[in-house]
Amino acid sequence: MKKELWIIIAILMIAATFIFGTTMAYFTGDAPIDDTPFTFGTLNLEATNNSQVGGEWIPVPGDNVKVAEWSFTNTGTKEAYVRATIELQLMNSGEEIQINENSFSWSLMSQDWKEEKDKDSGVTYYYYTEVIEPDETVELKLQLVLNQINGSIMGGEFQVDIEAFAIQTSNHAAYYKWETEIYGRPAQ
Repeated sequence: MKKELWIIIAILMIAATFIFGTTMAYFTGDAPIDDTPFTFGTLNLEATNNSQVGGEWIPVPGDNVKVAEWSFTNTGTKEAYVRATIELQLMNSGEEIQINENSFSWSLMSQDWKEEKDKDSGVTYYYYTEVIEPDETVELKLQLVLNQINGSIMGGEFQVDIEAFAIQTSNHAAYYKWETEIYGRPAQ
C-alpha cells in the first residue's frame, strides 16, 4: 500500500509539472529588442570680429572713443550660454607698453549682456544673459574709452583679444563651472 501511495504521488507530481509547464508556456514569451542609441549633443561656438576700426587713430580729447563689435554663433546642436573676456594690449615698435588700468575703460553697449568680475581672478567677463539656440547669432558691442592720453601711446597699436566660451544650459553647468549666478542657482 505504501508503494502504491508513492507511485500515485509521483504520478500526480509528474502530471502537475506537465500541466503547470504547459500553462506557463501560454503566459511567457520573448521578443527581439532593438539597440537603444544615446546621441550626444555638441557645443560649438564661432566668433567673428565685426569691428570697423581700420585706419589710424590719434586719440585726443573729444575723439578718445572706439567701438568694438563681435558676433557669436552657436554652431553646435545644444542650447548654450556664452561668456567672453577681453584683453587689451598696447604695442609700440613690436614691444608691449604697460597700460595703467585707469588709462582706459570698457563700456558695455549691447542689450542682453551683463558684466561680472570673477571674485578670485579679478577677470571681467561679459555674459550673454539669454539662451543661444543652435544656429543663432548674438552680438557683443563694447566701447573703449581712453581716459588718459599721453605720448607713450602715439605710434602704438591697440590689440584687442577676445576669448569666448560656451557651456550647456542644462544641469546648472554655468553655476558649477563658471561659478556665476547670472543664470540662476540650483535649488538647495
